[in-house]
Amino acid sequence: MPDVLRQNAPPVANDFLRSAGLSPDEIDLVRKLVGHTIAAVECGLICETLAWRGGNRTHAANVLGISIRALRNKLHLYKRMGVSLSEPSRGLLNGGRHGDVH
Repeated sequence: MPDVLRQNAPPVANDFLRSAGLSPDEIDLVRKLVGHTIAAVECGLICETLAWRGGNRTHAANVLGISIRALRNKLHLYKRMGVSLSEPSRGLLNGGRHGDVH
């Protein structure tokens, strides 16, 4: 978002974002999402969270605050749309063994 728009953001929006407990840096990140569809932002958030959790769908769903079924349904939709998703690691990260804590 250009600085002129950021500076001229309605005070209500600024107050709301601050009251949500967001830092100035987090508010800037939120503003960078303006102009993107919610569906695109959701897809990116889901894919990044899944990668961050090493492909573990249960952990990703917990972090996202959605059910595992909802996550699975979203992933199937993204696959049908042609979004490239790596397969879940099934608990094996970096050549680790079952039971390893990562």
